Amino acid sequence: MTDEQMKKGAKFSDYLSVIIKWKKFLIINLIIIIAISTTISFMIPQTYLASTTIMLPKNGDLFSGSQLGGLLSSVPFLGAKLGGNSGQSLDQIFGILNSRRVMVNVINKFDLMNYYEIKNDNYDKAIKAFRNDFNSDLDENSMINISVINKSPEKSATIANYVVNLLDSLNTQFNIQEAKNNRVFIQSRYEKSIQDLNLAEDSLKKFQQKYGVYSVPQQIESALKIVGEMEGQLAQKEVEAQSIEQTVGKNSPVYQSYMSAIDMLKSRLSELKSANKLTFKSIVLIPFKNVPEMQEEYLNIYRNVKAQEKIIEFLLPLYEKAKIDEQKSIPTVIVLDKAYPPQLKYQPKKAFIILGITFPLFFIFLIMIFRGEKTFGRKEFSNIVEAKETNFYMKIVKLYKLKH
Repeated sequence: MTDEQMKKGAKFSDYLSVIIKWKKFLIINLIIIIAISTTISFMIPQTYLASTTIMLPKNGDLFSGSQLGGLLSSVPFLGAKLGGNSGQSLDQIFGILNSRRVMVNVINKFDLMNYYEIKNDNYDKAIKAFRNDFNSDLDENSMINISVINKSPEKSATIANYVVNLLDSLNTQFNIQEAKNNRVFIQSRYEKSIQDLNLAEDSLKKFQQKYGVYSVPQQIESALKIVGEMEGQLAQKEVEAQSIEQTVGKNSPVYQSYMSAIDMLKSRLSELKSANKLTFKSIVLIPFKNVPEMQEEYLNIYRNVKAQEKIIEFLLPLYEKAKIDEQKSIPTVIVLDKAYPPQLKYQPKKAFIILGITFPLFFIFLIMIFRGEKTFGRKEFSNIVEAKETNFYMKIVKLYKLKH
């Protein structure tokens, strides 16, 4: 195709004629490129991808649905610290899968240092290489897929299954350690509450021994009732004594007996109302003068005893649950699909390699032949590059014996 043809406007047939003229060049080079790319694709080692699918179990809580479970769920700190986790965290699972601990364990287990031809036990390079052949992700059904690429189909499946077992083992270990920490925390608090309850009960005992009372509110109520009755009796005796005085006089023995009874009642009432201590022992009556101080002290001690009892009532089931959680080692993952040795290779994709090399070079060759066709129309050269370019294409024509 000459410059004059290009100026006039080239037709499709003109381009086609150029390709036909250079067809020998195109065919020979394409055959060479296809042969080279095919050789390269067969030289690349074949690798196989094995995958396994796992899911997380729905862990139930011993207190789920109970009043205590509702309390724990309503208080985030107590639910996490005391009640434990009700399920596994996806972030925790993927964190374990991609941890250095898991990577190093797999590398040592399957001698991947030699597999990746890494010298001097450079674990950073080995981990980087293995992570290129390892993948864990979440599918659209919220299942966890774990895949491993290896030159051996059997080893790729073995490694994938081993990673799942290692994940379950480490996750169980972490859960047991967390349960142990919870148990230690709850146990220390429970034992402290037992000590506090013992101290509170001891204070109540000393209070009872000090004042000779056992239940202040009930005893005050009983004492008030008795005092009321005594005051009623006193009023009645005084009325009757006055009546006897008017009838038989003050010197009458009957009148004197009434006055003795009246004096005794007044003495008892005065002692109850103003004395610090009773001169007689009673399990019901208490001196009213000490009631305000006694009642305040009693209520503080009694309230402390009841508070410690409530704390122990709350902590005891948590303590028992924590001991159970520390001992249990149920599976933390469920294997939905186990990894089996794949029957089809994963890489290399020979067709993609061949086409990926051939097509770009084919278009380069097309550019070359149209450029070469243009150089043959030159009569003069404006610089040395054009001259060398023309000389290069003349050698191609001779080498491939093209007709021009």
